[in-house]
Amino acid sequence: MEKTYRGYCPTQKQENYPIQITYIGGPDLSGNRNYEKGTYNCQYDPYGDKCAESTCPIFASAPEKIH
Repeated sequence: MEKTYRGYCPTQKQENYPIQITYIGGPDLSGNRNYEKGTYNCQYDPYGDKCAESTCPIFASAPEKIH
């Protein structure tokens, strides 16, 4: 599942910048859907050589799990 989150990008000094985060998972044993945060896609950094996940405040502020 992919979700788009927006926030401030300090590298570009841009407000309301979107990134797409991939959540991985599916139904658990109870039939509830649970997804955990995986990787993200940023149009500014498509090859992952300009920024790191650990320094992206948009990625950091997104929920670790969604149901």
